[in-house]
Amino acid sequence: MVAPFPLLKLLLLGVRQVSKPIAARVRAAAAGSDTFRGFTISIGRALNRMTVQITRASEGKIPLAHIRELDEAAAVERGADFLSEMVIYGVAGATVTYEFTHQEKLKQQQKEA
Repeated sequence: MVAPFPLLKLLLLGVRQVSKPIAARVRAAAAGSDTFRGFTISIGRALNRMTVQITRASEGKIPLAHIRELDEAAAVERGADFLSEMVIYGVAGATVTYEFTHQEKLKQQQKEA
């Protein structure tokens, strides 16, 4: 028996590929929008604090009580990058979850038949 052409997998791969330009637009919108500016700054600065503390811990150094904040431009850049990556990972995770549940339904239907 020949396996059917995996049209669903091809469609989901297309959805993942489309998520990259969408993520680029989200990144541009987050970096240029006054609405998202405060949000992206706080995300960027939080990521910087976590990165510094994790790096220090991996080097066996004690954590710092105070870490110098990133300037606004660098924080916006880092926060916007994070948001665009979350769009890509979110779409990838959703498609993997959908594909898994779809395969489980097919297995269940084959067991019942």
